Amino acid sequence: MKKVLTIAAKEFQGYFFNPIGYVFLGIMLMLACWVFWGDVFVAGNADIKPLFQTLTYLFSVFIPAITMGWIADEKKSGTWEVLITNPVNIKMILWGKMLAGMGFLLVSLLLTTPTLLSLLYLGKMDIGVVFSGYVGLFLLGSTYLAIGLWISSLTKHPAVAFIGTTIVLVLNSLMSQEMVLSKIPYFLARVFEQLSLNDKMTPFYNGEIGLNTTVYLVSTIVLFTWLAQRTNEKNN
Repeated sequence: MKKVLTIAAKEFQGYFFNPIGYVFLGIMLMLACWVFWGDVFVAGNADIKPLFQTLTYLFSVFIPAITMGWIADEKKSGTWEVLITNPVNIKMILWGKMLAGMGFLLVSLLLTTPTLLSLLYLGKMDIGVVFSGYVGLFLLGSTYLAIGLWISSLTKHPAVAFIGTTIVLVLNSLMSQEMVLSKIPYFLARVFEQLSLNDKMTPFYNGEIGLNTTVYLVSTIVLFTWLAQRTNEKNN
């Protein structure tokens, strides 16, 4: 565990020495606040839920930007071979990267808290909804990180990993959209609803932290991290 935390700490620090991290974080926060405050001032809706929903969709682009180079860039530059010859195994490396990504994700969510303070002056805020919403966003983002980790393990090209992860996450989000569900057979729509991670956020945004949904998301994180491990073990 100590080695995993050491890897995580090093990877986490790397985000703050990499301009790409700042650029994508800045763009995500700017877009989220722009859409949210537009809804507040135009529609007069002082509710935190639109912010949560906006971040949910922005994660589909923001998360792939974080994960695209986790493995692909290491393999392209030749540092992956150096990493796995050190006294750490692939599982430690992958979980170290995951923990670092989850830490950076948490920082990005905390940077949206000034919006909450502003809402205190504009309307009443349900603390339970705020808390559950942030828990849901963190779990969803962590799940996206695990998916991105696995896809990054499949290629040596970060751009391919970025595009591939973005496509998978966008398609997964579309699975819960009415415009898609209304045009396919009922049984297939039910399957899409079950597979859509975006659809599982609704209870969180309504103030509920369901045990079943939480276990499902955590299990998905473990599954895709394990798939990334198996992929890298097979290729080495």
